Amino acid sequence: MSGDLLAAFLVGLLGAGHCLGMCGGIVASISLTLPKTNSHIQRIAFLSIYNFGRILSYCAAGAIVGGIGASLVTLTHHWILILRMISGIFLIGLGIYLIGKQTFILSIERLGKHLWQYISPVAKFVLPAKSFHQVFFLGMLWGWLPCGLVYSTLAWSISSGSAYKGALTMAMFGLGTFTPLLLMGTVAERLTTVLKHRVFRYTSGVVVVCFGVYTLAHELYVRIPL
Repeated sequence: MSGDLLAAFLVGLLGAGHCLGMCGGIVASISLTLPKTNSHIQRIAFLSIYNFGRILSYCAAGAIVGGIGASLVTLTHHWILILRMISGIFLIGLGIYLIGKQTFILSIERLGKHLWQYISPVAKFVLPAKSFHQVFFLGMLWGWLPCGLVYSTLAWSISSGSAYKGALTMAMFGLGTFTPLLLMGTVAERLTTVLKHRVFRYTSGVVVVCFGVYTLAHELYVRIPL
């Protein structure tokens, strides 16, 4: 399990370029709407609370799918193989997606927009976010933003074995995305240039594809020994 947690953290970190595209705008807007008298520490506190709310939503989603996966495994042990192979396929698709190629991840992301259309209008009640509780609630809302990166990690969480482990996997993923989005509020232009650079995107994509291939190969070797 520790290996999966480390991998989830790395997927979040390597997907930072995609995160900036999805959440970078709202993080930048939070930073810009803060009173000019705020200190640098206060600014970081606001952005940290936003990210904490976002990660909390990831944990909730991870707990849900982890619990569903655990229920399926109790029916038959064959489900664990199926779920792990699905997670491997999702990681491979995600890696190709991060490189900039269209995969099935994009279609799944579009499906999430049906849920998002009911959640997004709530954001108007906390924008502009100028208090800690407003920023926290906004982060929780943005945690449900349709995102192929999140959905791929959720596919991984479903094979974690329990609701607790599913939440923990998503927490590690969220922590991986935390630093880039936190820095977005202070060194946005330079960070965006680095993370969207072709070399970074391709390197990140290839590494995530390797995670997916390893997951598939490991399950096929362990569960179906030759």
